This record gives sequence, structure tokens and C-alpha cells, in this order.
Amino acid sequence: MQKYAKITNMLCYRRVTVMLVDNTERLGLIPGRFRKRVWMARGDIVLVSRREFEDGKVDIIHKYFLDEARSLCSYGEIPSSFMDGEGAQEADEDIQFGSDSEDIDDIDIDQI
Repeated sequence: MQKYAKITNMLCYRRVTVMLVDNTERLGLIPGRFRKRVWMARGDIVLVSRREFEDGKVDIIHKYFLDEARSLCSYGEIPSSFMDGEGAQEADEDIQFGSDSEDIDDIDIDQI
């Protein structure tokens, strides 16, 4: 009933998308007891519990810190592909800065 998972996407209102060890994605629900006590981010390793009455949803019951997740990987509990991003410390790859933007010196203040 309990499995390891990796948070792949943060949704709104205490909901996340998680990838289980068997590469299936589920909707994960963060319980209210974690609110303002445990901060979760994309790439974190968590322990989830399956719901008997809703097959597509899981409840998050524990968040592993980075050193704990590395220990789980070394014990063979989770695959090494889960540790590729190294948790929430990875940088956002979606942000790109273009070179076609105007320089600050070229902006005419009278136009603003």
C-alpha cells in the first residue's frame, strides 16, 4: 500500500503530480498536517499511500530530505533515475534570457 514517489509537478491547493517507481503518474494530495511545516517542491522524494476507494489518487505521508533520499538510492530502494535532478535544488530550465532585449540605456524615459 505504500510506495516511493517523486514529485513531478506542483498543482494548486495541496495537490501534486507524482511519478511512482513503476513510472506511473498519480495525483498526490498533501495532507493539512504538513501545511506551513514541511515545504515540498518539484523533484522531492516522498512516501505515498494508495487509496483503496480512489485508484488514481495517493496521499503523501512523508517527505525525504536530500541526504535521506541518497541513502534510499544507495540501499536500492529507489532507482537512481529519481536522483538525477537532486531534488528541489535544481534550477528551472524553462527560463531563458534572450539577447534580443533592449538595453536599459536605449530606453527613452519620455515614452514611458
